[in-house]
Parts: sequence; C-alpha cells; structure tokens
Amino acid sequence: MDVPTNLDYVPQFLRWYDEWAEEFCRIKNIKIGKVKNACRGEKHEKDCSREGYDCRKTNIKRNEIFVDLDCPRCEKACTSYNEWIENKQKEFNKQKKKYEMEFNGTQSHGNLVNGSYDKRFYNELKNTNKHDSFFELLNKGKICENVHEKNKIDHNYLEKTFSRSEYCKSCPILGAECKNGQCNSFNDITCTYVKGFPNRITDKNNDAFVIDILLNDNKIKKLSPELKGDFNDCDLFKTLRKQNWNCKYKCNLHVCELKNFYRGIDDERFVSIDVLIKRWLQYFLKDYNKIKEKLNRCMNNEKKQLLCIKDCYKKCDCVEKWITKKRGEWQNIKERYLKRYRVKNEDIADELKEFLKQDLFTNYVKNALEEGETLDKMKEPDGCNELNKPNRTPCKNNDVITILLNRLKKKIETCKSQHKESNNQNCLKTLPPPPRPRGRRLPPRRRRVVRRVRVPRARQGGEREAVEKKEEDRKDEELFQDTDRKG
Repeated sequence: MDVPTNLDYVPQFLRWYDEWAEEFCRIKNIKIGKVKNACRGEKHEKDCSREGYDCRKTNIKRNEIFVDLDCPRCEKACTSYNEWIENKQKEFNKQKKKYEMEFNGTQSHGNLVNGSYDKRFYNELKNTNKHDSFFELLNKGKICENVHEKNKIDHNYLEKTFSRSEYCKSCPILGAECKNGQCNSFNDITCTYVKGFPNRITDKNNDAFVIDILLNDNKIKKLSPELKGDFNDCDLFKTLRKQNWNCKYKCNLHVCELKNFYRGIDDERFVSIDVLIKRWLQYFLKDYNKIKEKLNRCMNNEKKQLLCIKDCYKKCDCVEKWITKKRGEWQNIKERYLKRYRVKNEDIADELKEFLKQDLFTNYVKNALEEGETLDKMKEPDGCNELNKPNRTPCKNNDVITILLNRLKKKIETCKSQHKESNNQNCLKTLPPPPRPRGRRLPPRRRRVVRRVRVPRARQGGEREAVEKKEEDRKDEELFQDTDRKG
C-alpha cells in the first residue's frame, strides 16, 4: 500500500489500521463464502432465509408458527456472520474515532513513540486536504479489491461495508419490494391465489393488529424519545428502542409491516407472522440474559447478606418496567395468534418447549434457565384451582416465557425491598467487587538476600564517616540487585 503523503514515516497506529483492514477483508470473504454455501448451495439448488426457512417450499404459507427449520445450517451461518460483522463495526468505529482525534489534534502526540513524526504526518494530511485519503487507501488492498460486487467493501461507506449479507434475508413476502430505501405498502401488494392453497386462520375479520416490540440491541446510540417517560434514568436500557409493527391478514397469510422502518438499522420492512414471533423469542431471551448478568450482584449476594447497594433499587425498578412491557407483548402475541392457529393441542406450552429445543435457541435457553435445569423439567402451575374447574379438569402449566417473567419478577421484588435506601441508612455506594476465583495460588517469589558483614573501623571525623556510609549503602544495593536477578 502506498503512503498517502511524501513522508517516509507512517505512524504505527495507521499501519496497524491498514493491517486490520486487510485481515477484515480476508475473513469477510471466507465468511461470505460459508454463508453462500449454506443458504444457496454450491449449485444454487437452495433458497434459504436467515431464519432457516426454505423460501421455495410452502411452509411460510401454511401459517404455522412452531415448525422445524428447513435450513438450520443457513440460520446458524447467518447468525455467526451477523455477530461477527457487528463486533467488527464496533472495532472500526473505535479506531476511527481515535484516528479523527489524532487528525484533528485533540489527541496528544507527546505520549506516543516518535510523536514528532506522527504530528508531522497528520499536519501533512491536513495541508493536502486528505482527511479521507487514508480510508480510501484501506479499500485499495489486494484482498479488499478482490470482492464480489454485491459485497464490495468501502470503508468510506460504513453502512454498506458492515451490512448483513445479501444471502441472509427473510423470504420475500407477497411481492413486497424495497429499492433505495423505498418500500411498497400493503395496498401495493396484489394477491395470487393458488388452487388448494391452505387457509388455517380462524380469524376472518381481517382487522389490523398493532404490536410494539422493545429492543435493546445497541443499534442506536441513545434511548428512543418515546421511551424516555419510563426508561430515561435507566442505565441498563440507555439504547432501548421500539419497533411498531402493523400485522394484517393478506392473501391467506398474516403479514407484518414495520411502520417505523429505518434503513441501516432495521433488516426488513415486511415479514410473516411466524418470522416476527421467532425473532421476538430470540430478542426476549437475549435481553433476559443480559439483565440476569448485569443485575447478578444486586439480586444474588454471595454471602446471603442483606446489603443495601446504592442504585440497585433504581436498576431493579427499571427492569420491573421492562417486565411489564414484555408481559404485555407476549400476552398480545398469544391471544392474537398462537391460540388462533391450528395447534396439536390447546395448550401451547408443550409446543413452545419443543420449538425452543432447536439449535438456534440452545445457548439462549441454557443461560436463561437455572443451573442444571432443562426445558422438560421446567414447570409452573398457571394459578388455577382445579376444584373450581368444570369436571375438575387438570390445570395447565405456564409456558416458558411466562415462567421466566414470573421468576424475574419475584427476584426484582426482593431486590427492591433489599436495596430501598429509605429502609437502610448505610447503603454501599458501589457494588462490592466479585470474589477472587478459587484456584490454586502460586506461592510468592522469595528474594534471596545476601547479608554483608560490615567490619567496624576507626572513626576519622563525621564527614569521612558519612561518605563511607553512603558508599557502603550503594554497594549493598548493587549486591542486592545482582543477587535478586540471579535468584
């Protein structure tokens, strides 16, 4: 790569940035190849969506929610790629911010190696108006240039460079299209009826159903304005946003449209209801586990001591609001869709458990459950009284989501009671540090010190004695350091 100025020296930071870009392009090409193979096949014999559905089959048209995935390898490859690309974008933004601080002179060069050369280099960039020239050169590497046009890497256009793969999209919905950020609407969709097309929806009213979904996926930098009333002082939800979905029965299929679609943040504007519910489950479990991890010190004290910790009450109060919102979302989904679709039995709890046993949910579910617990062992009565039920039919168990919400709610109530500052005068200002791991500790290194026997000598005046004392101390120190290095 050519140096963007006539200076022979390029700061170490920019050379590292160049190497990062080359490595990024190399790995991205490999990952895109894996995604393409998993979702399209070597001979384009497949057409799979990022959710793991086969778009050439009619599963999406059966209006079934809890169906096994046709293309689990595609779902796994897309999930892996999306997580990787998000992490790489964070790395890039962090380093770009550092570069801009260097370029604008807000970063001190005095604490850098060869700081004077760094300063000359950035001043040269300023004088030649080449602020973006470095980012342009990142695109000129051999690896970065050898990329298929659809996945072209351009470090000046981050939205394209760090976007999701073309092979990781949902199945097309009834001819809905989006071009240059503009999408057609429900009214633009024309229905193509197929003879024998299955219709398993019991809802014939065709009334629109609106559902709002809270997301804490860090795709925005600050809290959505519409959520400030409930979550303005909540550090756990400082990047919380809300999706407004409008779902409608269209062409024998329940289709959902994202009304507040933002290009570069949201993936698709149109999805089928089964895709939306699957995503909701993933979002919920992911956010649930984040909350468990971040509030662990507030909810579970190592020594079972009732310690009052400042700000824990506020954090738990914020989570309680989140629980209320999520419980409402889940209840709406169940009442509107899950109970109206044809299911194998009236109780959805069992079918939801089977659906969550698929590989795409494994890690989420494992982190959400108690240690050693499995989905099959997870039971909780729904609170009914069998004596009051007709024919004394047995009570049903709550579904997995409801059980998790109830567990978290119970912990939050205890948390708020424990950390209420008005009841405890001596609240800790910060969380106590986590205990050290119980591993085998190596014994401290013992220094070998050689004691030097001093021979008393006759005094020859205070000045002479002080000089000799200083000289002997110096020799003792040298001997100690030499012995320490050998030991």
